[in-house]
Amino acid sequence: MKHASALQSLMTIFSFAMMCSIILFVLPITDNFVSTTKLYTFFFFILATVTLYTLRSIKIKAVEIITGPFTLPLVLFGLAAAASTFFTTTYPQENILGAGGVYIGLAAIGVLGPSLIKKNLSEALITCLAITSSILSVLATLQLLGFGPSQALNALFGLSLPSSLVFSLTGSALISLEVIMLSILGVISLSFFRKKISTLHLVLLPILLVGAGVHIWSLLPGKPAEVILPSFSTSWSIALDSLRSPRTAVIGVGSSLYTNAYTQYKPVTVNTSPAWNIPFGFAANTPLTLIVSMGVLGVTTYLLFAGSFLMQLGDSGSSSKALGLLIATVFISQVFLPSNIVLLVILALMIMLYTAAEKDRFRRLQLHPFSVKLLDGDQHATKTTQSSKSTLRRALSLSAGVIPLLLVAWLIYQTGRAYAAHFYMNESAKAAQNDDGVGLYTNQQKAVELNPYLDYMRREYAASNILVAAALSSNKDITQAEQEQVNTLITQAVREARSATILDPSDTQNWTVLAQIYANLIGSIEGADQFAVQSYITAIETDPTNPALRNNLATIFFNAEEYAQAAQLFAQATDLKPDYPQAQYNLAISLANLGDYQNAVIAYQRTLALIDPASAEYAQVQQELGEVQPLAEQQAAAQNQEQAADESTVEQPSLLNEALQNPEDAVSDPATTEEIDAQATPNASDKETDPTQDLETTSSPSPEAPAT
Repeated sequence: MKHASALQSLMTIFSFAMMCSIILFVLPITDNFVSTTKLYTFFFFILATVTLYTLRSIKIKAVEIITGPFTLPLVLFGLAAAASTFFTTTYPQENILGAGGVYIGLAAIGVLGPSLIKKNLSEALITCLAITSSILSVLATLQLLGFGPSQALNALFGLSLPSSLVFSLTGSALISLEVIMLSILGVISLSFFRKKISTLHLVLLPILLVGAGVHIWSLLPGKPAEVILPSFSTSWSIALDSLRSPRTAVIGVGSSLYTNAYTQYKPVTVNTSPAWNIPFGFAANTPLTLIVSMGVLGVTTYLLFAGSFLMQLGDSGSSSKALGLLIATVFISQVFLPSNIVLLVILALMIMLYTAAEKDRFRRLQLHPFSVKLLDGDQHATKTTQSSKSTLRRALSLSAGVIPLLLVAWLIYQTGRAYAAHFYMNESAKAAQNDDGVGLYTNQQKAVELNPYLDYMRREYAASNILVAAALSSNKDITQAEQEQVNTLITQAVREARSATILDPSDTQNWTVLAQIYANLIGSIEGADQFAVQSYITAIETDPTNPALRNNLATIFFNAEEYAQAAQLFAQATDLKPDYPQAQYNLAISLANLGDYQNAVIAYQRTLALIDPASAEYAQVQQELGEVQPLAEQQAAAQNQEQAADESTVEQPSLLNEALQNPEDAVSDPATTEEIDAQATPNASDKETDPTQDLETTSSPSPEAPAT
């Protein structure tokens, strides 16, 4: 019992520490340190929970699970998350180290944790949440006054974080507001069910209300922390398109790969919004995110989990009613907002403590894989002594527990390596800020060696290789050794970029980086232009409504002086996004090079309408328009003259045509008779013309048409 009590105490400490950490704790030593800190803290908490659960199972010689009405749906959701994580891609590491790992962890904590925790901690968890959220509110208020966490982190770690609520310890002001509102509801509901409010809660409530007001103000339109979310109509359209494939309809595109589906299926109407170039990793709400990333299987099991919890909520005990209400609030909020790691971890902790609080109402499922019974072959006594049987039983039971512990140890090691990779990516960013090319290269190399399965690390390493190669090759007195190093860097850049496309072939950014690398090598390596074009085409296939990709592809043709093909692609970019000034300008100069001055003027005028009149770009475009406009007027005048001549010809039909229409009147007309004779008898000069002249003219080469 002492060991069991010690395990419960450890689990209690870990759980409450996790509640505080997921809201307040950040460690600025990795790239994207806010989300990375919270993600890996939760991963280590999951592994700690599994370790404690295994030790307890060894102690009691049984696997015990507290099962409520929502336990089976939660297990099914975890299995659906595992299917979407491991079976949607050849390399599942990105799914594991993302939303997939969080969803699986949510199920693991909700199923394994309740048997490790005491049953009377639900009210304490609400108080812990309220205290943590109050600290968050105070820090946010100080942030506005210039004394907040971003200023402290800037001073301690040499960062350049914004002093407004654009920076938040939870990841965004919207997430902070969700947490604070949940805490306010927790304090009010706990006081309601207790029929009194404690002194501590009476102090915390005003602080929480002020914090909520500060965050609501910061999220208003035009304020610093204004949040841009994908629209419901866009999310719905993407969800419908993702269901067209049977495989993605069942298990989704990947638990952490919503961005790929967003770029693939987003409607062209997105290009009219301010967020046209943002590759969102979530939908407008949680169900629409799940149906795309985890398919019908994922969203159905999650809704079943939420529904089964809500249905039994009325039977909750008095001590867990307030906690149950908070869980229901999280489920309801997910109908209107996308999920995030902070609320998912809070949800996992609340599910665990709620189930533990309802132990007396729920059932206990016990499996006994650690108990081994030895029987003689004839079921009678043999030479084997009772003591030897007992020793063997203990050995087998111990081995059954050691195997899971070894697996957990291996997972801890791999998780540590993955976190270290993020550390070196952050070190490379510091080196880049200090113009340290060697540090940039070596730190990214270490990151890729530690975790070679994350495509974004491979593509950043590829881009760094080409940058260092460009810096070396720019030296006027480059040595033979440096030239060989440049060649090696170029080879590595192409290899790493290709590796990124292999790890995630549906990620547009991977193909874009590969295309940019090839584009930088045009003129240096044979065939680089064709590889660049093909890479951009593949990128466009993964993001068909992105005008920037067509603009970049057209630039390659423009630089090759294939203006017709360039103009066609620039026009496609402007069709996708008419208010895209760069594409409009590029279309204008392409048309001018083709001699289509009138349409070039139109494109120049559209460009001027899209850029700031006070900018230098406006003056440049206006100057170029002034040079092209006279040519366009001359072209228009020439076309008008040709059109007038054509109309004159049409308005005066020949006498021969009139004769064909009125033969009886034409016979008596001398002028018509003379024209007929002239057509029948060619001029003498025509007869003396060299008969090979027409052949020579026909066989002479015509001007080469523009390549298409």
